[in-house]
Amino acid sequence: MAGSDNPTVERRRIYERTRDELLTLRRTNAEAFDKALLTLASALLGLSLAFLRDLVPPAEAQVIWTLKLSWLFLGSTVVVTIASYLIGQLTITKLLDAAVHYYLHDDQAAYGVSSRAESTLLATNVIAGLIFIAGIALMLAFVWINT
Repeated sequence: MAGSDNPTVERRRIYERTRDELLTLRRTNAEAFDKALLTLASALLGLSLAFLRDLVPPAEAQVIWTLKLSWLFLGSTVVVTIASYLIGQLTITKLLDAAVHYYLHDDQAAYGVSSRAESTLLATNVIAGLIFIAGIALMLAFVWINT
């Protein structure tokens, strides 16, 4: 009987190790994503504000609204990305509190806190990415039309 448990125990151990590795990879990926968005959005916003008028003189620019909207979206990307850092910190605090309730006080309701908190953080990252893509697309459209 004890021999039949070994494959189950081994599979569980492999699963836990794989899960831990994947969670570490997900965290690393999320950190890199946030840094990339923040760096690229800030740089593009700054460069376009500083040098685009040399490429396209303002008096000759067509569809200037695309450029202004791209600035709004790139600036929003920075704001949403910074907000995601704060949301991440609040999420960790909530998860730590929920872990105490779930593991130490056997409060089953605390289990749902994890998925809700994680969903909020993921949504923030998706929104930041989509806003960034829209900002890039609008800036490219402006340059394409005006050069």
